[in-house]
Amino acid sequence: NRNKEKSSNRSSNDGNRRSGLHRQWSSVWAKEDNTISLQSHEEVRKEYVEGEGETIIRKAFKLIADLTYNDTSGYFIQQFAINGTVAIITKRMKQFRRNEALQEEAFKVIFYISFVDFDSTSAVGQNNVPPLNYANIVNIFNDNVLTILCYTMNRYPKNQKLQDAALSTLRMIAFKSQNIRVNLIECFQIVEQVLNILKSNWKHSQRMVNLAACELLKLLTTNHEEARNRIRRQKGSTLLLAR
Repeated sequence: NRNKEKSSNRSSNDGNRRSGLHRQWSSVWAKEDNTISLQSHEEVRKEYVEGEGETIIRKAFKLIADLTYNDTSGYFIQQFAINGTVAIITKRMKQFRRNEALQEEAFKVIFYISFVDFDSTSAVGQNNVPPLNYANIVNIFNDNVLTILCYTMNRYPKNQKLQDAALSTLRMIAFKSQNIRVNLIECFQIVEQVLNILKSNWKHSQRMVNLAACELLKLLTTNHEEARNRIRRQKGSTLLLAR
């Protein structure tokens, strides 16, 4: 009971923290308790013993998440976007894929970084090398990064906190880049993945996960007939109406 009370207090504190960054995207990231709702899932998670090196990495992710969460100026998230942080984080996600707590913190950081004002042009500096302050969204969220993000979503479909951040991240970068949007649909089968996540959380999913999933699907299907066809083939129309 004491542990549950501590967890509840932490969730409450997280929910009460707001910044200008989050007010821009309140429809996806809201003040709600994002604790995992399935007891069996919690029991499986507790069986994993985190190594000392993993603990250090997870705490580093949390520090970056705290810095970017409260970054109303946008300075920190811009720096983290251009210095290869996303590539480093996803590399660690792949290395420690069984560490669910680390995956949660990683997705938080990536979600906050997705708020950066990315450059849509192909800026080229000396010797065909992009300038140091250049943040191209397609380069940052490349196929390797997207593969790890999608894999992690599938690995932990009932983790409400992770899914909330993951779906919100994909929605944000897909909104900012048509190339990423098409890539997610045609190469990563993201429509099918999101529908499967909704199905697996049919009775237990919290409202914000449902909202984030539906917002992502709504964006993907806008002006893209292939995405709509994929929903029909998966009988997703009935599922979405029920949500």
